[in-house]
Amino acid sequence: MFSIGDLVRFDLETAQGFTEQHYATIEQFRKRDRNNYRRPPTNPYAAFLAPEHASTQVLPLAKLTPAVDDFEIVTDPTAVHAGAGDWNDYHYRCLRCAGYSYKSAQVMAVHKKSGQRVRLCDDCFEPRELALLGHEVLWYQRNSKDSILALRASPELITGAASNSFYEKSDGESYREWADAFPWLVPGPAAELYKKWKEEQRASATA
Repeated sequence: MFSIGDLVRFDLETAQGFTEQHYATIEQFRKRDRNNYRRPPTNPYAAFLAPEHASTQVLPLAKLTPAVDDFEIVTDPTAVHAGAGDWNDYHYRCLRCAGYSYKSAQVMAVHKKSGQRVRLCDDCFEPRELALLGHEVLWYQRNSKDSILALRASPELITGAASNSFYEKSDGESYREWADAFPWLVPGPAAELYKKWKEEQRASATA
């Protein structure tokens, strides 16, 4: 059961065939006809949402997902600081207050689909941080539309030959570099071809 103020995720389909995931808080409950309830509803049908990167929406509650379901919240200090180097005493600082504080991160939120993460102290961690992280992933998708569309149309581009120039990358190298940075955005057929290509490169190197 949702409440006013809950942070939720909803999906939007774009004209280019992309599914975008947006995050917003429930501001009002609405009737099936999109109008307001006169009294607090006991069994609301829809919610009014005002997302940051899309137009306002009135959506059935059945189409909403609690935002927290999209994230893993990690509090174990060993996991939160895994991978921290000696440049910061093997501890990650809180992303929000690191500029004026040496406070260590105490919570790590991980976006399950992409693996993107943010580390914060207890004071800075709040639901809005999940929305910010989710929207960061959204903008990676929006900024990658050309690559995604190209690989949808021609998956073999990702296995294109390397450039002979020291100063310029070939299209194939550019697509592979992008795929390594944003693996969750690579279209399925291109991802399979790239996986096979990497296996062949490893086999060739060890032959």
